[in-house]
Amino acid sequence: MFQVLDLQNLDDLSYIQTHFDPLPTDDNSSTLFTRYSFGYQQISSRCICVSSILRNLSFLPGNDLEFIQHKTFIYLLARLLSLRHDCSHYSWSEFLIILRENTLVTLANISGVFILDQFDSDLINLLTDSLLYWSTCNSNEYQISSQRLSIEILTKLSIHEMNIDFILATPPFSRIRSLLNILIEWLNVDTMNNHILTQREFAIVLLNALIQCNSNLIHSIEHIPYLISLLLKFLEDYVIKTNEKLFTTDDMLIRTGNCLLLMMNCRKNVKKYEDRILNLSISNVIHPDLRRILLDILHYC
Repeated sequence: MFQVLDLQNLDDLSYIQTHFDPLPTDDNSSTLFTRYSFGYQQISSRCICVSSILRNLSFLPGNDLEFIQHKTFIYLLARLLSLRHDCSHYSWSEFLIILRENTLVTLANISGVFILDQFDSDLINLLTDSLLYWSTCNSNEYQISSQRLSIEILTKLSIHEMNIDFILATPPFSRIRSLLNILIEWLNVDTMNNHILTQREFAIVLLNALIQCNSNLIHSIEHIPYLISLLLKFLEDYVIKTNEKLFTTDDMLIRTGNCLLLMMNCRKNVKKYEDRILNLSISNVIHPDLRRILLDILHYC
């Protein structure tokens, strides 16, 4: 007889771990289910099916607003993300990788309408802590996809200014510094691959939101000599590729200009880029608001 698990009872995750671990083995064992119990396979398959259905539903316009109204569902997603490398028993590893991917995709699709202060502090901390963990985790185990999706979610959350306060308030602060370094790496683009270009835009949006909310973060990145150059390169790529319809928006360009303006605390690093900034400011293809920002930067130079 099957036991029905209550998805609202989050202790059922512990129930699965406790009752459906791999069967013990010995040298003489050669049964079909030596490595996994049949119960474990059934439970894991059902969880993957349900998470895949919810992931696919999250792509449909309007469903994001429906999902965020269900706090139990959001809490369950946050709990799933909190299962990290130290929770990944060998028998759980493949299952958790798929479940984590579905969870991150679902959150990426609905995070644009997320206002974190609508939820209780425990849920907020659980979610932001898990997202920062997967954004900055140094493990090489299946990390690329988890990192990209986690940073995408943080970027979409950062569109709402109050969400940034919650992200910055999640300890330890060393992860924020690590995140800044990763974002700067994402700015370093040497190809016009659409996927890489999208990463660069995520990096600009999140970097701008973080240093605008906490100007002290600038001191964590001011020692990176090529940061200003990378931001200018984004603007220069737009000017050069305008006729080729390089996809970006005026909002992205203005955010990049704001990042440069916020870096004026490092005037010695900006002075040597004066000619590049001047050439951009006189371009006839840039937005008037960006031109005004560039002229302000030249004033500081």
